[in-house]
Amino acid sequence: MLRGFTVDDGSVLCGLLAESADDIILKLDVRGFVTSASQAIEHLSLDLAQYLVPPHISDLAMRSHGEAVRTYFSDTIEGMGAGGGIEFPASGSATGGVAERWYALNLRPTIDQIGATTGALGVMRSNAGGGARGIGAASGVATVDPLTGLANRAALIAMLARSISAAQHGALMVMSIDRFRAIKLRYGQTRADEVLWAFAQFLRSMLGEIPSLSRLEGERFAVIIPGMKTSDAFALGEETVRTFAGLSLEGEGRGVNLTASAGIASLGATVDDVLGKAELALTVASGGGGKRVELADNLPGCLMARRSA
Repeated sequence: MLRGFTVDDGSVLCGLLAESADDIILKLDVRGFVTSASQAIEHLSLDLAQYLVPPHISDLAMRSHGEAVRTYFSDTIEGMGAGGGIEFPASGSATGGVAERWYALNLRPTIDQIGATTGALGVMRSNAGGGARGIGAASGVATVDPLTGLANRAALIAMLARSISAAQHGALMVMSIDRFRAIKLRYGQTRADEVLWAFAQFLRSMLGEIPSLSRLEGERFAVIIPGMKTSDAFALGEETVRTFAGLSLEGEGRGVNLTASAGIASLGATVDDVLGKAELALTVASGGGGKRVELADNLPGCLMARRSA
């Protein structure tokens, strides 16, 4: 029995209701807080009636995957979810000798009569073995950027969280095409998409088929480089930037001359810390004229302090 759902939610639920009694049907408000749930939420040891403030959808995932779930919800609300889903281990699993219990979450936005988004409806489907296959292994899970075919931001964040939780050494490199907004304004969206697709293929050929090679958003791409010192990652970044600029010069006269920049940070304590440092390093590299690579460890302390403030 579902409580707290209205008749107007029925058309959305038709595409989400599951056959298994283990499936958890959820209703979320526009901020991502769980306002109603099916009885199966008891599998997560949750009783919504006991909450003064309902839990956020990201609270249902283990801490290492909370940010990825939050990003997936935001993409769904903003219409960027492409009808896919995300996998994660449930909060409270892997304790007391109990193995991680994985779920595949699939959300759909709910729209009112005037076309405004009011929240989302979804199903959390028990996905035994999900942790072994890794995020995105199940069919239909939206972890792929539709334009480039690379992993998307949610997948990158989840992989980064796994690397950090496993105490892996390595680096995160974030890259972008210099002055991309100007290119988009001058040549239009179609040409801009072609540039992004071509840059993605270049990164594939340059870096290899690394699962973590991802499109973060817009013109920004990222890759986790496990086991590599930041000095070696810096050298790889310089080679990547130099090679891309060289290919663009070879094509001079046939279109836009393109360059790229990169920011690099060592894997640290949290996803936000690592990603924030790498993106700040990228911003410095791009703002310094582009066609550059910056190490977060080499940035002035005042910049790092401002980022943390």
